[in-house]
Amino acid sequence: MSKEKESNKSLFKWVLIGVIILSVVVLLYATFPNDIRAARQLQSRGFEVIYDGQYDTIWQHPASFFWGHPSIVRVDDQNITPDDSRFICQLRGLQGLLFYRSDISGLDWDEIGHCRILDSLSFDDITGFPINEIQKLAACPIVFLALFNVQLKDSDLENIMGLKQLESLWLNSNIGITDASFEYLEKIATLKYLHISKTSVTEEGIKEFQKKRPDVKVVSDFGGFL
Repeated sequence: MSKEKESNKSLFKWVLIGVIILSVVVLLYATFPNDIRAARQLQSRGFEVIYDGQYDTIWQHPASFFWGHPSIVRVDDQNITPDDSRFICQLRGLQGLLFYRSDISGLDWDEIGHCRILDSLSFDDITGFPINEIQKLAACPIVFLALFNVQLKDSDLENIMGLKQLESLWLNSNIGITDASFEYLEKIATLKYLHISKTSVTEEGIKEFQKKRPDVKVVSDFGGFL
């Protein structure tokens, strides 16, 4: 009889352990943040998602203890679709977006404009870059903007004037950018850093710009910070 009792106790113990494990799994799934689900979708589509643990949200979302929160999305050699935009905008902690050699014609800029803590954007080697769409990001606190080899011309810079918190601007490898661009750049009151290498600006043009905006540090083909 004692052996039967011991067997029942052992069975009860393992059943209890099983119930606890199942309860934990159910709890984690129930609290699994939507942004992590969206990140998983993006990763399955070939996007790189970088997580930044935000431990102040653990009590709200216990699952974040294990996975952190997606804060940066990097896209290489992809064709962006409206669905991708929707998943990107479900990342509540999104701070950075980086696009490399990708077709962004399907990017929904209105959706991206709802990313209220997005502060860094980088576009590299993008054909047919829709510079006019940048205006739709005026509500985002963009501090860093890199536009590498996106076939910009001087007048295109008028489209970034609405980024009221922009501090660092990279315009490298846009040969359509000339000294005439400084007419626009000098009006960006928040600008602190300007990278303008491999463009058509001249050393004289940079020096004239620096006379009007000595607060802006410039990196160009003529040297480091002028």
